[in-house]
Amino acid sequence: MTPQPRRDAARRFAALVEADRAEIVSRCEGAPPEAGEVLDDVVAGVRDGAGRGGGRTLSECFARWAARRLRDDPGLAEPFATALAALNESLERRHVARTRQEERRRIARELHDRLGEELTVALRRIELRSLMGGSGSDAAEQAIVGAMDRLREITSELVLEPVTDLREALREHVVAVADPRLRLWVAGEGDHAPPEVLTEAFFVLRQAVRNAIAHGDASRIVVEVDVGTRLLRGRVSDDGRGFTGEPGVGITSMRERAESVGGTVTIEGGRGTCVELRVPLC
Repeated sequence: MTPQPRRDAARRFAALVEADRAEIVSRCEGAPPEAGEVLDDVVAGVRDGAGRGGGRTLSECFARWAARRLRDDPGLAEPFATALAALNESLERRHVARTRQEERRRIARELHDRLGEELTVALRRIELRSLMGGSGSDAAEQAIVGAMDRLREITSELVLEPVTDLREALREHVVAVADPRLRLWVAGEGDHAPPEVLTEAFFVLRQAVRNAIAHGDASRIVVEVDVGTRLLRGRVSDDGRGFTGEPGVGITSMRERAESVGGTVTIEGGRGTCVELRVPLC
C-alpha cells in the first residue's frame, strides 16, 4: 500500500473508531478504567504508524505500534485487549450491516431488471390486444398494474438508506400511512445507537405497524420508542382482536432482524396485540 492510500485508510479507521467511541467504551464496563484511554491510543497509533514511510502496510504499522506500546507498559495488556475486543465487535456488526445492505441492493436490481421488465411486457401486450379489438382482460390488467406497484414498493424498501434518526424515520412513516388510529411517542435522542441498530429497529417497528393495520381490526395503534444509553426499546400495541395462530413471514422477518443486531422481539396476544422490541446497546 502506497503512503497516500495508507494515510487515507488510517483516517477512515480513526474516524470510525472516534464515531463509535462512546459505544465502544461503554462496552468495557468492568474493565480497568484505562480502557477508554487505550482506545484513544489505538486511534493515535494507527494514525502515526500510517504516516511513516518504509513501505509498511497499515496492519504492520499497527502491529509494531501495539507491540512497542505493550512492551513499554505490560500492565496495559488487559485494557488493550478489552478495548480491541469491543472495537472488533463494533466493526463486525458494521460489516454485517453493510453486507446486508449490499445484498438488498443486488436483489432490488434483479427484481427491477428481470421481473419488472416481464410485467411491463405483459401489460403492454394486454393493452395492445385491447387496442386491436381483442378481448383484453381488465382483471388481468389490474392485477399486473397492482403487481408492478408492489414491486416498486419492495425495491424502494430494499435500497433504503441506513436510518440515523429513528424518530424522524418513524414520523415520516406515520405521515405516509395517514391512518388516524396511529399514535407515536419517541423518547431519547438515539445518539447511543449505531445506524445499523436504528435501521433494523425501524424495519421491525414498521412491520409491526403494518400488521396491526392489516390484521388487527383495531381502533387505536400506539407506537412507543425509548432509546436509552444501554437499551433501545420499542413497542407497538393495539386494541384489536389479538394475535392468534402461527407466526407468518412478517413476524419471522421481524425476529430475524432483531436478532441480527443482538435484540429480541416478543409478541403478546389477548385483548389486542403488543409487539415489543428490545436491543441492548452495551
